[in-house]
Amino acid sequence: MEPESKAASSRACRRYNSPVRRAKAQLTQGRIIDAAAALFVDHGYVGTSLAAVADRAEVDPRTMYKVFGSTAQPRCAATTRAFCRSAASD
Repeated sequence: MEPESKAASSRACRRYNSPVRRAKAQLTQGRIIDAAAALFVDHGYVGTSLAAVADRAEVDPRTMYKVFGSTAQPRCAATTRAFCRSAASD
């Protein structure tokens, strides 16, 4: 076996710990939650698919799993946000 090149090794261990990257991740998370909340208000919880949320948030569905780790977390956050919006508009 050939030894791994230094460049390949550094890419595999590279940490993405930058303020800009964190800010972009927070914006993406917010877009996903906003999209889910809006779809919940329009179509209900059961009528909203994760694919529809990803499409509306303009992210790949895999991004939702990377950002939240499970399907329950974005749904919980979005349900809370949708409820708050609905209560505020009443």
